[in-house]
Formats: sequence, C-alpha cells, structure tokens
Amino acid sequence: MKTGDVFGESCLDPNADNAVRKANVVAVASVTVLKLTAAVFKEQLGSLSDVVAYNFKRKVMEGVEIEKVQLFAQLTSEDQEELLNRLVEREYKNGEVCIEQGQAGDTFYVVKSGKAAVIQEQGEGKKRELAQLSTGMFFGERALLKSEPAGASVVAAGDLVCYCCDRKTFTELLGPLQSLIDEVVRKREEMANRPDRPKFADLELRRILGVGTFGRVKLVVHKNTGDTYALKCMRKAQVVATKQQSHVLNEKKILAMMDHPFILALVQTYQDAGELYMLIELSLGGELFTLLAKRAPLFDQPAKFYAASVVSMFSYMHSLKVIYRDLKPENLLLDKDGYLKLVDFGFAKILNDRTWTLCGTPEYLAPEIILNKGHGFGADWWCVGILSFECLTGTTPFVSNDPMEGYRKIIKCRVPWPAQLSSMARDFIDRLLCVDPSRRLGCLKGGSKDVRTHPWFTGLDFKALEAKQHPAPYVPKIKSSTDDSNFDTYTDEGKLNYPQEDFPKEMFAEFAEEWVD
Repeated sequence: MKTGDVFGESCLDPNADNAVRKANVVAVASVTVLKLTAAVFKEQLGSLSDVVAYNFKRKVMEGVEIEKVQLFAQLTSEDQEELLNRLVEREYKNGEVCIEQGQAGDTFYVVKSGKAAVIQEQGEGKKRELAQLSTGMFFGERALLKSEPAGASVVAAGDLVCYCCDRKTFTELLGPLQSLIDEVVRKREEMANRPDRPKFADLELRRILGVGTFGRVKLVVHKNTGDTYALKCMRKAQVVATKQQSHVLNEKKILAMMDHPFILALVQTYQDAGELYMLIELSLGGELFTLLAKRAPLFDQPAKFYAASVVSMFSYMHSLKVIYRDLKPENLLLDKDGYLKLVDFGFAKILNDRTWTLCGTPEYLAPEIILNKGHGFGADWWCVGILSFECLTGTTPFVSNDPMEGYRKIIKCRVPWPAQLSSMARDFIDRLLCVDPSRRLGCLKGGSKDVRTHPWFTGLDFKALEAKQHPAPYVPKIKSSTDDSNFDTYTDEGKLNYPQEDFPKEMFAEFAEEWVD
C-alpha cells in the first residue's frame, strides 16, 4: 500500500463487531497513517452503505438536464439534500412496465442502474422502439411539466432500478418543474438583453464611503442613467508591496460567482496605470456595526433575523465550496429595505480541503485558526456564533484589550453567558462555539441544514427571508439614491500610505483578460 490507500474499512460493516480480521497489515518502513474509528465515522457521516448510496444518488442526479436546464444545479443546497432524501428507489424486472402509453402519469424517473426501452405502439399490433435509457437518463418528465397521457411506454430491458419522485413531492419541495425551467430561461434572457455594463468614463466619482487596507470605496453615479454604484479602488503599488495580486484576482473570481440576495453583486472591473477598480452594487443603509453600536443589545427576534441572514449567505457560499473567513459587523451592510448585504471578499477562498492562512478579525477567529491546525468551513460557523452573541449582548464573548489574552480566552472557550439570553439562543450559540470543529453545528452530517433547522429559528421561513418577504426589524433612513448620510465622512484618503504610481504592464499581465483597461 502507498500514500492515499485505505485499509480497515471492514470495521464500518454493520456486522463488524463479530468479524475476524482476515489478514495483518504491517509497516515495511517508517509510515504515518490517519486513523478514524468506526464510532466517529458513524457519528459524523452515518453508515458507510448510506454514504455510498447518497453519493451515487447525487452523482446520478447532477447529470439530469431537462430542456437544456441542469435541474439539480438550480436548487439550493438544502433543496438538493431534501430532494435526494425524498427520492424513492424502485426495482423493475425484465419486461415490467414503468409507464404505459396512453395513461396519465404523476412520477418522474431517473435510471440508477440497468436499462429501459421506450416503446411506441403504432396500431395494428406494430411497436417501435424509440430509445434505450441507461444510468443518469430520465423519463416521465411530462407528468411534472403537464398532465397529459404518455406518448410511449417505458419498459424494463433487463433488471432496472430507478430513482422516483411523484408530482406532489416535487411540487411540495421545489414548485412545478415548468416554473423552475421558466425562471432559468427568464434569467438567461435577462442576461442576454441587459444593457452594456457601465464604461469607466461614464462614471462620476462622488465621495469616499470607506477606507480599508488596500484602498477605498467611492460612491459613483452613472452619468447617463443616474444609477449609483460603489467603486472599490485598489492602488497597484500597495497590492504589489503586500504581495496580494493573487488575492485580488481571487476576490474578483469569487464575487463573479455570487448570485444571492444578501451578497453585493459585482458589476464590472477596470484598471488604469496605477489602480485596479471593482464596480459593485451599492447599499446605502450603513454598516450593521453602526446599528449595533446604537441599539445593541438587540431583542431575540431582530438578532435572529440578522443571524439567519448570515446563515443563508454561508449555506449558499459553502455549497459553492467558498469559505468567507472575515465575518464581522463592519462587513455587513444594510440595503434600503433593511436586509443585510455581505461585502469584502478579500479573505474568501475556494476550498476543497483545509487551509492554514491566518486571517480574520481577532475577536472572531476560530480556535483552529489560532492553533494553526488547518481550518475549513467550520471557521465560518464559529463566526456566526460570535456574531449572534454580539447582536444579543452588544459585545463579543472573548473580548480583551490584550490580543494574546483574547486568543487564550477563545481556546479555553468559557463563554460569559448573560442572563437575558433565551435558552434556545444560548443553545444555538453554544453549539456553534465548539472548540472541536468536527463537533460544531454546521460541520456534522446534516451540514448547513443543521444550522437552519435549529430550534432557535422555529417559525422563521428561510425561503421567505431570502425572497425579502420577512419584515426587517430596522429600515434605514435613505432620502435618495445618492444619500450617503449613513456612512462616516472621509476628508482625504487617510490610511493609504502608498502613492499612486505607474507600473509596467507586464507586472500586472495576469489582469489583462480579467480587468478592462
């Protein structure tokens, strides 16, 4: 055996307790192995057979495409989980009829294994085979699109196993299939017919809304349409001096992936000799930080609203394998209706395993980041616990004037629970602020669904929240599309210590195709 090979998997068999090892495994040189007990495997993932069956089901469903719409990819991660859990497996013997021509059906089928023949009766006893269906192919979709008789029979050609979902289940979970397809088509047409993205010369620069490590964010107005945006300006000198070229490219790439109601959309990117620019959707309600400074501690319901909004964001981002790593009230803006908008993806990363970069706000750092053990999506869920505590109390749980003492508090994780917290809110935070990320809420078998279905959120409809049908607890005062009164005033570009300089184009060659001159 070599690196990456596994052994001992027989212990995961349900009958393993009475099993006798049939061979020895002996080190023939110095060797290091990663060990996982059967008990921990089952606690985290369930039985091995269930894991294998679930992954195969997901792989099959990811290939289903109806009317050029990839069905599975259109669903949220929670809806994907729910659909997979509700699919029923059916077996058919050779020659057994799944769908009969002329009969109205109400079930959608995806072939798991085996083959099915599509046969059409053409009168006078004549039959014609129209197609053979194999793994990943589907039939019966007309039953979900329209209630009409089947135009052909589908018959098992040998032993056949299908995943099945009836119309009632599909509609209950996802709505009518036709509506799903129509919405995708509508979005495609909207993208195709939208006006040209703003040119840099058409933007009128207004005042600075904020200043950060690499640059500043300005309010800009499109001269022709009057539309308002935020323009993030980054000086190339500072990007180069801090060796952040790859991070800037990564931020742009991840922002372009995002399509969520609580994440600010990237509109366009530009560059000139001295600076890089990202034109972003504008949110004029100010920072959640400012709201908490004025109104915290919040009551249970408002805190729940903001925490649920962040849970929604992270559920979506994690389904795309994106970890955020910089949650704090300063990075959560309010839009005109009082809903949160996430900004600043400078620390975000596409994650396939773990990462070791030390980044984030000290009071929000997860223990595994401080201990340099490598961290994953669980670090974001830890931050949700810190934010929820700050909303409910007005302070973070491990605050300290001495950073090292703050880190010690985080590692010990002795939360100073105030009396006013409800039992459900405390349980929610307590399960997120778990030092062991493998036991943290959001990192267990149910993933983000475990966070969304926690009893603290009972009565809160996440789909209504994401559709902005849930009333916001606080609606900011915004007089016009250019009203910047909810942001601090900056008289100059303050914290920027690097001058604006011209750079040889080859130094930023990697930006040539990504950023418009």
